[in-house]
Amino acid sequence: MLNPAARSGAAAAVREEVARELEARGVAWTRVDTSGPGDAVEIARRAALNRAPVVVAVGGDGTVHEVANGLLRARAEREHDTALGIIPCGTGNDFAHNVAGISGRAAAYDALMRGRTRRVDAGLVEWNGGGEYFVNAMGTGMDVEVVRQLRKTSRLPGALIYLSAVLRTLRVFRPTPLRLDGAGDVVDSSAYVIAICNGSRIAGGLRICPDSLPDDGVLDACFVQALPWHRIPPTLLGVLRGTHGGMPWVRMLRAQSFTLAVPRGTHLYFQLDGELRDGGSANELRISNVPGALRVVSALAKEG
Repeated sequence: MLNPAARSGAAAAVREEVARELEARGVAWTRVDTSGPGDAVEIARRAALNRAPVVVAVGGDGTVHEVANGLLRARAEREHDTALGIIPCGTGNDFAHNVAGISGRAAAYDALMRGRTRRVDAGLVEWNGGGEYFVNAMGTGMDVEVVRQLRKTSRLPGALIYLSAVLRTLRVFRPTPLRLDGAGDVVDSSAYVIAICNGSRIAGGLRICPDSLPDDGVLDACFVQALPWHRIPPTLLGVLRGTHGGMPWVRMLRAQSFTLAVPRGTHLYFQLDGELRDGGSANELRISNVPGALRVVSALAKEG
């Protein structure tokens, strides 16, 4: 399943490469192009219910998010063994790196040829009757504004696009009062960022929850409290290195489920795998781990 819009249209340019590389490896395939937001969810759901062996997301984390949601929604209707495959063509490709061990398209083609899979967890966010899965990370606070800024920048390579978005966000963002409760471990403070993770990295390589594992039955959270300007550069450097957990203004939590709340009257925006969501009138999100919910074609999977 190819998203022609991924990375500002760059994914569309790999159509011929995908065909050539899969055919060279003897992988049978059928291509379906998505036509708009949410399209991949329903296509993947139907494919899983029709017992397709693998649905491959050709795009970035947003395409992976939609395909995974389709497979997970199908699972809620009927058990199936359809696996998620990934050919990374997006900006961050964090899930491909974190969970599938795929750092580029050549590795992705080889992984699809070998056909080895692993079972990983998913996250489920529920609010006011709504619900949606995430596979890598969700969050609120500054990262919501970073996602908005990313949509205004399309011509920078790799991690530079994220760094540019972060720097622009720091000029306009103000910390938000947030309360995070993970199995009774509570942080109630103004926050720059709350990230709740199934994978260890976000935003093209920021190691926000460096100890997070996608198959351990729990979620990891990082709560960065409001801090003075002179603390921001060392915090960003710490997140890049995965060493920020020891800083006094950073709290790391681990739990099977979390509740995230804002004061009444505060509008709650959040992101799921980099996709913006509006909580509407909700002032609370319930976030839970769904163990072993997803089969993923992975370069990290062991034979047999």
